[in-house]
Amino acid sequence: MRMLFTNRRQIVTFYSYKGGVGRTMALANVAWRLANKHGLRVLAVDWDLEAPGLHDFWGLTQEELANARGVLDFLLEWRNAVRKKAPAPPNVRSSIIPITRRPHAPRFGSLSLLIAGQLDSGFDARLAAFDWQEFYEKDRGAVAIETLRKQITEDFDIVLVDSRTGLTDTGGICTIQLPDGVVLLTAPNEQSFRGIEKIARGIVAAPSTQRGGRDTPHLWLVPSRISVVEEVSLAEEWYRKYEAEFERGMKEGLWKKENHLSGLRSHEIPFRARWSFGEQLLHDASGVSDKEILARAYDQLAETLRHWQLGQDMPAGLQVSTPGTSIPILETRVQEAERRGDIRGMGEALLALGQELRKQEEHDKALAVLERAAGIFLGREDRESYADAIYEMGLVGSDQLHWADAKKLFEQALAIYEAIGARGKQILPLGNLALIEAVQRNSARAEELRQQMLTIAKSTDIPPLVGVALVLSSASLITEGQPDESRQNIENALASLGGVLNSHERKKLFDIYHKLGGTADLANSTKQAEENQADQAPAANAARGNRKSPAAASKKRARK
Repeated sequence: MRMLFTNRRQIVTFYSYKGGVGRTMALANVAWRLANKHGLRVLAVDWDLEAPGLHDFWGLTQEELANARGVLDFLLEWRNAVRKKAPAPPNVRSSIIPITRRPHAPRFGSLSLLIAGQLDSGFDARLAAFDWQEFYEKDRGAVAIETLRKQITEDFDIVLVDSRTGLTDTGGICTIQLPDGVVLLTAPNEQSFRGIEKIARGIVAAPSTQRGGRDTPHLWLVPSRISVVEEVSLAEEWYRKYEAEFERGMKEGLWKKENHLSGLRSHEIPFRARWSFGEQLLHDASGVSDKEILARAYDQLAETLRHWQLGQDMPAGLQVSTPGTSIPILETRVQEAERRGDIRGMGEALLALGQELRKQEEHDKALAVLERAAGIFLGREDRESYADAIYEMGLVGSDQLHWADAKKLFEQALAIYEAIGARGKQILPLGNLALIEAVQRNSARAEELRQQMLTIAKSTDIPPLVGVALVLSSASLITEGQPDESRQNIENALASLGGVLNSHERKKLFDIYHKLGGTADLANSTKQAEENQADQAPAANAARGNRKSPAAASKKRARK
C-alpha cells in the first residue's frame, strides 16, 4: 500500500530518562488523536520490554495478551531463523492487533498495537534469557532491527514507540536506530533534565551508520507534570533556571529552534491530579472536554508531530504560542475532515479556525469561516454547537464595535443555551451582553445582567464557572470605571480558576489585576481549585471553551 508520507518521517519514539513523567499516557493519547483527529493509520509499539503497559490503555483482556505475540517474539524468531539459516525472516505484521472496540477505537483513521511480547507466565523468563550483546554480534541484530523497521512502516502512516526509561541495552535501538524523531519527556527536576540532555547528546553524536544512513532524528524536549495549581511558583522558578540551559543547548545544536518556537515551554504537558489514577484516554467519548488543559497539551503535541511529518515544522507551544501559527494547522484539519467525509469534524475545525482568525484580528475571514461552521451545525440540528458558532460571531462583531449585530447574536446564543439547559454556557453571552450595556452607558441593565450571570454561575456549584463569571463581570466594571470592585472580582476569579488556567492565561489576569492597582500576592491563590473541581471539570471546561479575556478588550473599547 502506498504511504501518504515520506519514510523519513514515520517513526517517533517517546522516551524519558526517569519514570513517572507520563510518557506512556502521552503516547497513547497522542496516538488516539493522530488517528481520530487527523485520520491517520497509527501503530503504537510497546518497547518497554521490562515493564510493558501500553496495552492497558486499549482495553485488551488478559486472554488476548497471553495469546498475542509482540516485539520480543519477533526477536526470538529472528534469532532462531538466523541460526537455522531459514530462507525468509519472520514477519511481525501478523502480530499487530487492530484496536476496534469502543471507546478505545477512534472514529476516524485507524489505531493498532504491537505489544511487548506474548504476555503469559513465561514472558519474564524469556526476556531475562535474551542476550542483547550476543544478538547483535552473532545473530545480525542490526539487520533484524532494520527489517522490523521496514515491516512496521509498511501499512501505517505513523508509528509511535514507547521506550524503556534510563540507560538500557535497548535504549539505543529506540532513540537512535529506529526513529525519525524522538519526543524526550522530562520532569521539572535536575536529575531528569540532565539525563534527557545526556541522551539527546548521544542521539546527535551517533554516527549515521547506527541509523542505517538516515538523518539524525528530530528532537522535541517536553517538560511534563508541570503543576498549574499547587507550587506554581516553584514551576516558574524551574523554568527560569533551565531556560538558560536550554538556550545553551540550542546554540550547541542540541535543540532546534524550528522544533521549539516558544523555547523550553513549547510542548509543556501539565500535571492534573485527577487524571493520574489509572490508564486514561482523554477524549470526548470518555466525558472529557477538549478544553481540559491536559487534553489540549496532547492535541498540541499530536499537531506538532503531524506537521513535522508533512515537512511543516510548526510546533506551536501550548503555553506561549506564536501568534497565528495554529491557523495553517486548523486549515489542514478542515481539509482532512472534508476529505474523509467527517462533516461534524469539519464543523468543529471550522469553529476553531474562526476563533483563531478572530484572535489575529482577521475579522472578515473569521466571520466567513464561522458562518460556514454555523451552517454545518444547523444542518445537523446540533443546536449547542450552532449556538457556540453564533456566539463566536458575536465576539467578532463586538471586536469591531458593531454593538447592535453583536448584541443580537449574543441574545440568540443565550436563548439556545437556555432552551437546551446549558446553564454553564449561558454565562458567556450574559457577560458580553453586560459589557455592551456598560459600553453604551446602560449601567442598570449591565448590573442586572451581571447579577443574572453570577447567580447562574453560583447555582452550578462549580468554582471555575464562578471564576469565569467574575472575569466577565470585571470587564464591564472596568468599562464603567469601577476598578476597586473589578480588582476584587479578579482575586476571587483566580482562586476559582486555578485548575483550568495555564500559566500564560494566569499571567494575563495577574497583569490586568496589577494594572488596576492591585497589590496582593496572587502567585499561590489557586491552590484549592484543583480539589474543588475534580468532579466538575467537564462542565467547567465546556464553559471555558469559548472564553475570551474580556477585561483587556474592554479597556481598548472604552478608550475608543
